[in-house]
Amino acid sequence: MKILFIVLLGLSMSGCVFDQESVHRDFSIDSQMMAEQRSRVDLSCKNPKADRAIRRDSMTDWQDEIYSEYKVWVEGCNKRITYLIVCREDEPCRFADQIEIEP
Repeated sequence: MKILFIVLLGLSMSGCVFDQESVHRDFSIDSQMMAEQRSRVDLSCKNPKADRAIRRDSMTDWQDEIYSEYKVWVEGCNKRITYLIVCREDEPCRFADQIEIEP
């Protein structure tokens, strides 16, 4: 906790302050719904179920913008698939990668 405080303090003193709304907006539900919808085709399954998305915030792909990556696992019809979904505050979420299908 102390390390996080020191990092945030250093960033705010250097002029790099994150937009609070961008940092706190959660696209977990959107990511789960997208993954379930796409997995219907990828898994050839009518009722797949997505697990809770795991979120990671980053700043590397879009200049001066924070974005979130969500890793989502979906199971259905005795198969499992993993997706990486990227969400940015001012744009719709998009699939970054289909990681793997497990039989």
